[in-house]
Amino acid sequence: MMDWRRFCMNSIPNYSAIVLAAGQGTRTGLAYNKVFYRLPEGCTVLEGALRPFLMDAACRQIVVTAHPGEMEEVQALVQDSRIRVVAGGDTRQDSVRQALEAVTEPVVFIHDGARPYLQARELEKLKDVMTREKAALLAVPVTDTIKEVHEGRITGTPDRRFLYAAQTPQAFDTELIRSCHEAACEQGALVTDDCMLAEQFGGVQVAVVESDPGNRKITTPADLEQ
Repeated sequence: MMDWRRFCMNSIPNYSAIVLAAGQGTRTGLAYNKVFYRLPEGCTVLEGALRPFLMDAACRQIVVTAHPGEMEEVQALVQDSRIRVVAGGDTRQDSVRQALEAVTEPVVFIHDGARPYLQARELEKLKDVMTREKAALLAVPVTDTIKEVHEGRITGTPDRRFLYAAQTPQAFDTELIRSCHEAACEQGALVTDDCMLAEQFGGVQVAVVESDPGNRKITTPADLEQ
């Protein structure tokens, strides 16, 4: 007989997704927001970023942050009852904090709207880890040698065996990351990703889920051509 208590404890929780699409992405050289760029596959960058969540029944809500002047355009791009479009802030950090106010599920996955190549298998690995962790992210091992530089001089060479490049989604217990964002806002702390907040204000060790290098972010003109 199946132990249903054990099954429920290890089952994938329902979750909300935040997809960040409020930035302008000036480094791509486009005259418009890069999330509206149409990829060779025929979909826009934003549609690609939304697709794995739209295809996942465990994703019960998708909060998309958009520039105030682009909210209607984003809303019209994908019609799904789970999607809610909210105005983004001046920074990525502001946008996440504002989006968290709308999140309804106990777990939240925070994803870049300019990262359209997330595969379902990577999402499933992250979901599995979140059955037993408070915070986790996708990341890939660094293959290049990294140098620490100050004023044009090398000051150190970290051991790349211990270096990973962070990707998204980054997944969290909703109340944990919400409280971390509130604490950072009160203290004026600025970070480059949400895991830094969990490290600094949440007192948790973030779990790393090894990902695929193909889950890349559209940042430069070269990224548009690949």
